[in-house]
Amino acid sequence: MKLRNVFAATALIGLAWVPLAHAQDIVPAAFATADTNHNGCVDLQEFKVWREGRIAVEGGPEAALLKSDPAAPAARLTKKFGVLDAAKTGCLTLSEFRGSTQ
Repeated sequence: MKLRNVFAATALIGLAWVPLAHAQDIVPAAFATADTNHNGCVDLQEFKVWREGRIAVEGGPEAALLKSDPAAPAARLTKKFGVLDAAKTGCLTLSEFRGSTQ
């Protein structure tokens, strides 16, 4: 199996790569982790904290950028949040949040 096929069949959820077949089962748990005030939606601040935690664990160029310029990833996360927030409520529902795990 080629390496790209392995990545095509997995998704990064929370802090671990999991088979896509199980990813949909894990998204609600990742959502619950991100929703720190337990109000049923993830606001921008919760999203940033959750995603920056993932970036730190994942490593790579985005982690290096986070260390060298903390404002740069924050701006990108704000933009990504705006795209994911389809209803423009300022809060991600579980269905909107699913897009952040892909």
